[in-house]
Amino acid sequence: MSLMSTPNTVIWANYFGRAYLGSIRGFAFTIMGAFSAMGALPFGFIYDRTGSYNDAVFVLLILPVIAGIAYMLALEPKAKPNANRY
Repeated sequence: MSLMSTPNTVIWANYFGRAYLGSIRGFAFTIMGAFSAMGALPFGFIYDRTGSYNDAVFVLLILPVIAGIAYMLALEPKAKPNANRY
């Protein structure tokens, strides 16, 4: 876990700066927590429609692939000349 904690913090600071990092991360983690709590809902919905959890797993495996593609296409952060970076 510590291998991900430090780089994760640096990445957030590089992309968003440090001035509002707490409020940005707070909002992001609230959204992530809400979606994590609703994680079983798509599984139940797909199971009710198809009668199999295999289909649900297959469909939801697409999301990490999309996230990986978005990660690979993300542009390098550039500092603005007058950015408020503490």
